[in-house]
Amino acid sequence: MSQSRTKYSIINIIFSFSSAILKLVLLFFVQQQLVKYLGYDLVGVNRTCTSIISMLSVTELGIGSAITFCLYEPIAKKNELKIALLIRLYKIIYFVMAGIILIGVAVTMPFIKVITKSEYELGYLCLVYFLFALNAIITYLFSFNQTLLIADQKEYLVNIPTMIFTTIMYVVQFVVLYMIKYFADQAKLFFVIYLIAAIVFTFICNLFIYVLVRRKYPYTIKPKGKLEDEDKKLIKTKVGALIYHRVGNYLVTGTDTIIISSVLTSVVAGITGNYYTITTALTTVFGKIASAMLPSFGNLIVEADGDKVYRTYKIAQFPLFIIYVVFGIGFICLSDMFISKIWLNSDGLMDIAFVVLMGVNFFITGYSGMLGNVRFAAGKFEPDKYLHIVIAILNLAISIGLVFVWGAAGVLVGTLICLLIKECTVLPHICCKHIFKNSYFKYMIKQIIEFSIFGILCAACWFICNSFALENVIGDFILKGFICVIFPAVVIILCYLKTEEMSYYIAALKKLFKIKKNTDMQH
Repeated sequence: MSQSRTKYSIINIIFSFSSAILKLVLLFFVQQQLVKYLGYDLVGVNRTCTSIISMLSVTELGIGSAITFCLYEPIAKKNELKIALLIRLYKIIYFVMAGIILIGVAVTMPFIKVITKSEYELGYLCLVYFLFALNAIITYLFSFNQTLLIADQKEYLVNIPTMIFTTIMYVVQFVVLYMIKYFADQAKLFFVIYLIAAIVFTFICNLFIYVLVRRKYPYTIKPKGKLEDEDKKLIKTKVGALIYHRVGNYLVTGTDTIIISSVLTSVVAGITGNYYTITTALTTVFGKIASAMLPSFGNLIVEADGDKVYRTYKIAQFPLFIIYVVFGIGFICLSDMFISKIWLNSDGLMDIAFVVLMGVNFFITGYSGMLGNVRFAAGKFEPDKYLHIVIAILNLAISIGLVFVWGAAGVLVGTLICLLIKECTVLPHICCKHIFKNSYFKYMIKQIIEFSIFGILCAACWFICNSFALENVIGDFILKGFICVIFPAVVIILCYLKTEEMSYYIAALKKLFKIKKNTDMQH
């Protein structure tokens, strides 16, 4: 990577990581209050409404992603007019999409009680559903501002205000939920206030970023002119392919809660939500590392050959591999202890099959995240567009069929099978053939070895953690957490000691240490 790309990637990672960590801590406190004072029924409704809004948001059809891809070249060439015209198009489309979501909410609202299988009355559920939709719509109306900052490698300018306003929002929501302790008969009202607080702070945060973008990029305010036919054709081509990706990805990963809630109950959806909260929080935190490097890969792919892109990918992927091995193992070995003895209580636990499947899905999703970002940066959406629909249908068939046999764990089996096909087989083939210009066979061997490392280390940590138990719960959790972190990390580092990836980080550490040492000597 060039110095500027590396610099901005590091800045974005630092601020993204810090923001995500803070939100993670606050989210767990708020979720704890939700379960404690409102119960799993309303928590399940919370998750189901979020999933339905996500389903309606598929109407965006990848237009935003296509425009983001198209922004890389004009940003690199400082073509202000083209940037402004793309942002204007993005804004118009997202305003239309907000209207479509609102119509979709109105159409599905009468069926919300059937979908959630909640004990709450229909009128109250409709109000909750509408507030969720309003929060999402506000986000879409302003999202074009964030896209420009992210594509321009200025994501930290999004994360700083987001971190500040999100912190204030979570504090307010925590206080609102805590008040239920003293006004238990008004619990439903306080949950509505909780949702309104989210809407207010979402609006304030997005308005702040909107003003920031207008000042930083004044040429985007009222651009004159039209996009060239070539640009329109490129966007149309990318959107045509991304339609299949967007719909397919949602049907694979976004329908789990809806299936669980509608076939089982909102209570079960609420309990599984404890685990989803953990994996979503971890994915959000570590996903920021990969997403912060996306613009850098976008610029690199424009300038460099496939071999350089592949070597850069391997270097960037290596720490993420360690992270997802460590936390995938930690989730499988420690999530039950964390939920039942530290965070909530034993009422919020699922069976071990569900936990293992979720841990494996978390690892695979995280492992393939960087590769997915490379594909996105290169704009290679066309080769597997039809496959996404086939896989989505396969996932629904397996998940709906097995939920009646194995419960919530059956839903995750469908997700796992589809991830193995889509992320672990097809995606590497596309990247090796169209971007890296490298051997697909060698990549698959590397992937099989790394998946095997995860499985072996997971089994070893499970055996160690279940071979003893300390009387002090916190001490027991910390010690087992230490084992799940240190043992896998040390083994992987030793195994990869002679590789190009490890050599890069060793050289970087030596350089950093040398600079620090010289600075200390000067002082």
